[in-house]
Amino acid sequence: KAKLYLLVGTTHKCKGNFEQAKNYHTHALDIHLKQLGPEHVYVAASYNNLDTVYSDLGDFQKAKENHARALDIYLKQLGPEHVDVAASYNNLGIVYSDLGDFQKAKDYHARALDIRLKQLGPEQTHVAASYNNLGTIYSNLRDFHRAKDYHVRALEIRLKQLGPEHVDVADSYNNLGTVYSHLSNFQRAKDNHTRALDIYLKQLGPVHVDVAASYNNLGTVYSDLSDFQKAKDYHARALDIRLRHIGPWHMDVATSYNNLGNVYSGLGDFLQAKDCLARTLDIRLKQLGPKHVAVANSYNNLGTVYRNLGDFQQAKDYYVRGLHINLKELRPKHHVDVAASYNDLGTVYSDLGDFRRAKDNHARALEIYPKQLGPEHVDVAASYNNLGTVFSHLGDFQKAKEYHARALDIRVKQLGPKHIDVAASYNNLGTVYRNLSDLQKVK
Repeated sequence: KAKLYLLVGTTHKCKGNFEQAKNYHTHALDIHLKQLGPEHVYVAASYNNLDTVYSDLGDFQKAKENHARALDIYLKQLGPEHVDVAASYNNLGIVYSDLGDFQKAKDYHARALDIRLKQLGPEQTHVAASYNNLGTIYSNLRDFHRAKDYHVRALEIRLKQLGPEHVDVADSYNNLGTVYSHLSNFQRAKDNHTRALDIYLKQLGPVHVDVAASYNNLGTVYSDLSDFQKAKDYHARALDIRLRHIGPWHMDVATSYNNLGNVYSGLGDFLQAKDCLARTLDIRLKQLGPKHVAVANSYNNLGTVYRNLGDFQQAKDYYVRGLHINLKELRPKHHVDVAASYNDLGTVYSDLGDFRRAKDNHARALEIYPKQLGPEHVDVAASYNNLGTVFSHLGDFQKAKEYHARALDIRVKQLGPKHIDVAASYNNLGTVYRNLSDLQKVK
């Protein structure tokens, strides 16, 4: 009977029906505990199956506790180098990633990979899964070139072993698309996410949560390309599917609201953006508590909306909250989210006319961005642009010219000559030359 519950639970999980999956896997665990005792390997397997569903439902703390129970059983019964031990390390790595502890997640995934390479060989699909998971961790740690290398390895194995239309191949395309977005190669990102979506639609149907993830990712790419109307359509589709299948308080629903809020900001509908971002904050506070970096992200995004609505003091208050969390929870001198907080604060201090403070915050952001993202990333260009604007307000037009010229060089290279940010850089340089009385340059 436990096998039947397990089969039905797994079927519901594959269809994205996570509440039903949880109920069936709970029944399977109860039967195994009663019939086999608390230290049988089937009990460990039941913990793993149930806790994967808890992760799908966003209850990462419960997932972590039960995956740890499964690992204890496997280590005791099977020894430290069994493939089921590797699976438990893998599952714990995923949960720690969901909880935002990426260093611990990396350690668990590395242990899983070591065992799998030793026991299964270099071209087995579980090895591909470990490469995939490590790639995702390195993305979260902002090491995007290393992330790309791991995802390419995973994709090569999956194409060879599973064929071009398997959902795991779609996962690899999806993850590579996300990495290419971070590397500012948005066309390649769009191509990979489109391949993933085509496979998901064919294999899983139009309302699966993985289809929602692809819609979400394509929406993000179109936002990066400043096509906010198309981005809104994709994010709205993702939100509809997620609300239907995982409920209103899931973290992925928060992500959809967050992305829609940012898109509405891009479209200039700041009141609608504020509503979406407030919902995001409510979910994140409930699921993660008040000190999580995702909560800091919500504070920063709400700060930007209030800034666009002209409420600079409220914007500053949100930015300060976000910065305090990021400074406490992240590495203060190195993490890009800390840089983003400094950047946001610098912008609002400019709005408030405090240009000295604005300069200090933008300079701190610029210290971090090139080290983490490379010297030619678009966020580095944004920092140069912001510092150029501040130096203009301070009357140092020569320095302003230098910073705006650097911003323009990067933007033309990364975004192409017709991007709106390139136009903004030309406009800013023109204003600076005017102030330098170089009328020939203005013409």
